[in-house]
Amino acid sequence: SANLLLHLEPDTNMPNWVIIPDVHGRKFWRDAVQGHEEDKIIFLGDYVDPYDWEEILPGEAYKELLDIIEFKKAHPDNVVLLLGNHDLGYLDPTICTCRRDCYRAERIRKLFEENLALFDIVHVEDMGGGKVLFSHAGIGENWIKQRGHIVGNMDEFRPEHLNEMLHGDLPERDLLFLALTDVSWFRGGPDKVGSPVWADVQEYLEGERLIGGYLHIFGHTLHEGGPINVRNHGFCLDCAQAFIINQNEG
Repeated sequence: SANLLLHLEPDTNMPNWVIIPDVHGRKFWRDAVQGHEEDKIIFLGDYVDPYDWEEILPGEAYKELLDIIEFKKAHPDNVVLLLGNHDLGYLDPTICTCRRDCYRAERIRKLFEENLALFDIVHVEDMGGGKVLFSHAGIGENWIKQRGHIVGNMDEFRPEHLNEMLHGDLPERDLLFLALTDVSWFRGGPDKVGSPVWADVQEYLEGERLIGGYLHIFGHTLHEGGPINVRNHGFCLDCAQAFIINQNEG
């Protein structure tokens, strides 16, 4: 695990955060959480569909997902599980079919459906007088403008509303899934900007603004060279390793 400096005021009353970016069948999360079961552990989504070049079998990724779910059940108050585009693709293939595990697709769909109450789209934490917003790919202003008729206009948007829609009735969940299908040309899609599970970090580096009032922590865009600082408004952590934020040190 690596440390991540967030430039926020320390809060000695809060536990450490262990942040687990995209897993995709990797095992690094196991060592990262060992001994930190009493800290806040936040998974940023994308548990399945491993990269071919990493030589992780789809079945191995499925096993890691099973164990992550069991880990959440064993530590329900300390572990946060977010959904990524690859995970959501098994609930709604219009969101994602990249590297899809066709052999286990129905099994994975049922696993997510039966355990959906354990997952969210976003997670918000207070820290140092500010707020930190965890998501799979960040939330941009232009996506809110693009999908305001579904998720709420900019002046009324609350990130937590995405979780409420996920856990609402089926029509509301279907509307959320429709809004999450947005893929920009940075990822080969037709939309102006990507959704909170699809936005490429390059979108934020080249003009798309992350919504204000939060420090954003997200993954999705693989960069093994280390975290990407997005104009001091957020960090992309999809680095195939875990990160620890020690709130006692800031």
